[in-house]
Amino acid sequence: MTMLPLIRTRRICCCPLSRALIVLLGLLAGCATEPDNKPPVASFTIIPPSGTTETLFEFNGSTSTDPDDELRYLQVRWDWNGDGIWDTLWGTKKARTYQFSLHGNHSVTMEVRDSWGKTATTANAVPVGRTCMARITLSPASGTVDTIFTFNASESTNFDSGTTGLQFRWDWESDEVWDIDWSTEQVQQHSYDEVGSYTVLLEIQNQDAVTDTATAIIIINQPNSAPEASFTITPANGSYSQLFTFDASASTDQQDDDATLQFSWDWDSDGTLDTVWLTTGITTYYFSQPDTHIVTLQVRDSEGFIGSASRQVEVTNSPPVATFTSSPLTGDGYTEFTFDASACTDPDSEPATLTVRWDWEDDGIWDVDWTDEKTATHIFGSAGSYTVDFEIRDPLGLTAQTTSDFVISNSSPIAAFSVTPGEGDITTTFEFDASGCTDPEDDAGSLEVRWDLTGDGTWDTSWSTTKTVNHVYADPGLYEPAVEVRDTAGLSEIHSIKLNVTPRILWRIPLSGRGTAPAIAPDGTIYLGLSTGEVVGIDSTGSIIRHLPASGKILNAPSIGDDGTVYFGSDDGKIYAYAADGSFLWDHTGGSWFRTTPAIADDGTIYAGCDDRILYAMNPNGSLKWTYDASMPTSPDPIIAADGTIYIGTLGGTVHAVNPDSTEKWVLTTGGMPMYLALDAAGYIVSHNAGSLIHIAADGSGYSTEYVNSSSGPSIGPDGTIYLRFGEYVIAHGSWSCNTGIVSSAIPLIASDGIIYSGFDAVSSDGVLLWSLNKQSSVSSSLSNGILYAVSTEHELYALEVTSQELAAGIWPKYRKNLRNTGRK
Repeated sequence: MTMLPLIRTRRICCCPLSRALIVLLGLLAGCATEPDNKPPVASFTIIPPSGTTETLFEFNGSTSTDPDDELRYLQVRWDWNGDGIWDTLWGTKKARTYQFSLHGNHSVTMEVRDSWGKTATTANAVPVGRTCMARITLSPASGTVDTIFTFNASESTNFDSGTTGLQFRWDWESDEVWDIDWSTEQVQQHSYDEVGSYTVLLEIQNQDAVTDTATAIIIINQPNSAPEASFTITPANGSYSQLFTFDASASTDQQDDDATLQFSWDWDSDGTLDTVWLTTGITTYYFSQPDTHIVTLQVRDSEGFIGSASRQVEVTNSPPVATFTSSPLTGDGYTEFTFDASACTDPDSEPATLTVRWDWEDDGIWDVDWTDEKTATHIFGSAGSYTVDFEIRDPLGLTAQTTSDFVISNSSPIAAFSVTPGEGDITTTFEFDASGCTDPEDDAGSLEVRWDLTGDGTWDTSWSTTKTVNHVYADPGLYEPAVEVRDTAGLSEIHSIKLNVTPRILWRIPLSGRGTAPAIAPDGTIYLGLSTGEVVGIDSTGSIIRHLPASGKILNAPSIGDDGTVYFGSDDGKIYAYAADGSFLWDHTGGSWFRTTPAIADDGTIYAGCDDRILYAMNPNGSLKWTYDASMPTSPDPIIAADGTIYIGTLGGTVHAVNPDSTEKWVLTTGGMPMYLALDAAGYIVSHNAGSLIHIAADGSGYSTEYVNSSSGPSIGPDGTIYLRFGEYVIAHGSWSCNTGIVSSAIPLIASDGIIYSGFDAVSSDGVLLWSLNKQSSVSSSLSNGILYAVSTEHELYALEVTSQELAAGIWPKYRKNLRNTGRK
């Protein structure tokens, strides 16, 4: 291989790529050394050379050079803090900006690199000082040659430490001669010998030699003289209610700008100023008394010199104007007339300051004393001619009077009566007494009355001066008896009241604890559970004939089999079975509470949901038939469809359909906890959940939810109407709601005659309250052979004789479907 001679070259191309090609060619030719290259010379400038932490510095490495490369091919990088860590990458851009966050001397290093990779570095120190700001306040802002001015630099600041570390110097005339040299004193005083305008210069310097300046203008005036006071009054004269405007804007001062003058007023020239010093010359004032008033103005300049002026104003008073209206214009002895004097006026006073009084018979005796209330009411009481006298008075005692005549015609009597007792049942003899009827013109003995005792629009008695009558109602109901009273002139009036006539209470017995909804056995025995831990059996006379004990509370109603066997659950974790004669048959223990009314299938199988998540199926002899795991604690009461399917809800918001052989038919997750279940005519499951109804398809294919604002479970009438209870209201869903006046959560019961019973309330099929026993109940009632059995929250069981004979036939007329609470369709 032929060796090429090593040639020392200068730059023969304009880019590093060309030089790289030369090197490559040299190597290919066997040249082992690079061309002769010298390192660059590093150099940069700093603008400004020093500053503060608020300064944005510019660093420019364009002064760097290289004997072999042009400046544009040189690359630079920067270390702002001299810590050996490069804060930027290599780049051909020579200028950078940077702002330091800390004060002090910062060593900034720049490294420059040529296209051959040779480098050079240089470093410069950048002094970064604290920021400072000069401020001047002076007092006063102007004065005379006699004034000693105070100059205050205490509002100047040094970084974030107030005036700490600052020095101050002053030039009183800005003539570039410092009159006060550097000092830490922040406050200085100075006076001037000649009139004129001066610019004061303050310079401050902090420990980092950072400075700042501030200036202030001060005016030196001629020695002061008192201002000349002058004012006008608008209007020149007027009434005492007139708002007068006082204008002192024409006041002047030879030394001060008129805008700096202050004003104070003495409204009665008694030598005591009635206002503070005001910065405006215009003010307003009401004079409280008519008189000739002398007003004095004082004007004060900035030096405290005062000038004054006085003017006279005449203030007068006029009497008010009396007038009033009445409504109605005519009436009888019972008519309440409204008299209105709000249209009265006074040329000097506001209407609200006027007072009035009234004499209803113009007998010289004022029946209503002085008052600022401009309206009054009066009932004349009897027929006749009357003159009403009215007087009005202004705040200073001037008055005016007027009168108006009234003719009062004969009055109708006032009907009133009482009923004793205030409520009762169909055995109660009610006494109606209308002796409270009155008439302004006739004595009570001459008044005649007649009665409509049932409120049906037919008068049950003829006119008579005898004011009392007795009556016994044959049927319970909410009646509206009425009386009509007639005076000797033939004028009459009718008055009615509401009377609640309740069913006859056949009997009522106290219970030893909170009672559940009743169940009625085939032999007529009424069974209900008690929170004291037993189910009691009660006969048709109201006597407790059986005690069926448990070892825990009974939280829900019992159910009764076709043979009279009583089944119930307890919070002791057991299901109990007692024979119709009250003898114990068996119990079955579950894994938790049985807060349930057992459901009884046609084949005698007993189904009970438990808090242990299990649905238990038991044979009539007490043996366990099967169990079904619902995965969540079950709601209280399973129900049974006509095809034998068992439905049960859980507290987890699911409804389960289980076949009689324990196999799962379907499971559906609903929009809430299905607490009370019922079945409608279409086979849909109707569930209640905290104010909502959940309609579930019998095949589990879906559900819908609607808000119904209810607190009870549902009952379903023969026509499919769903009945609910919420507080005081019995509700026919989608049709009506009836306010009973009694708060209850008792599930409604539908009777065969269409009457809806909820606890102790009876409502007609069109939503009219028939009667109420005014008792609260939280559990469903039972109806059998014309007797309604209801449990009160006062722990009593009532037997009420009602017009309804039995439950409505059909879909689901009450809680747990039937009298025995079997929970099956």
